[in-house]
Amino acid sequence: MRSAWPKGRPILRTRYEAVVDRGTGLALGEQIKLGRDTFTVVGLTRNLVASGGDPVIFITLRDAQKLQFDLTPAAARREAARTPGAAGSTNTVNAILVRLGELLLSNRLAGGLCASIKLPR
Repeated sequence: MRSAWPKGRPILRTRYEAVVDRGTGLALGEQIKLGRDTFTVVGLTRNLVASGGDPVIFITLRDAQKLQFDLTPAAARREAARTPGAAGSTNTVNAILVRLGELLLSNRLAGGLCASIKLPR
């Protein structure tokens, strides 16, 4: 089986770097604008796609949250009008990825995570 990491390197900096799948058509060193920021492609993967078949782009969690929550001024005004007090809040869990050890039961882990971030089970 071929490696999914054929060219470049992983993300090493805390901001503005991306690893993309070859299916995006982007090349190493290419710069792409996502939201208000420009990212540099530092690595290419092969055959990594989302569940819908679209090629994936990896960026840091911090950059992903900024991209998700940074609204244009008009969108920010609409959101503030719709949900008073919520403007600018990033108190949202995007994803939790874990690898379970042999002795840790998944239900116990899920219960602990839900309790620590105040989610219903």
